[in-house]
Amino acid sequence: MRGAAREARPYLGDTWAYAAIERLARAEVPLVSAGAGVVDRHSAVALTDAGRRVLDGGADHVALNGVDRWIGGVHLVGRDVAWRWDEGVEAVVASASA
Repeated sequence: MRGAAREARPYLGDTWAYAAIERLARAEVPLVSAGAGVVDRHSAVALTDAGRRVLDGGADHVALNGVDRWIGGVHLVGRDVAWRWDEGVEAVVASASA
């Protein structure tokens, strides 16, 4: 129980995690490779060069692939979104391109 209390996002179960990985793998510019078929616990997942650039801060996932999502009543759309959610400070921050 103490381990669960330390989780930043305790409601991220397997189904949601696999769906997020699949979105990263099937994007126009994939950030991970996951092979063919549905992503599940048997999938071999690896970081792509683009994914590595995003993690290193040299590229931006939204600029590469665009976004079309509703988050908390806000519709994010396009490739030039002025803000991002920063997990480190758990706050909205200006994007590097803003």
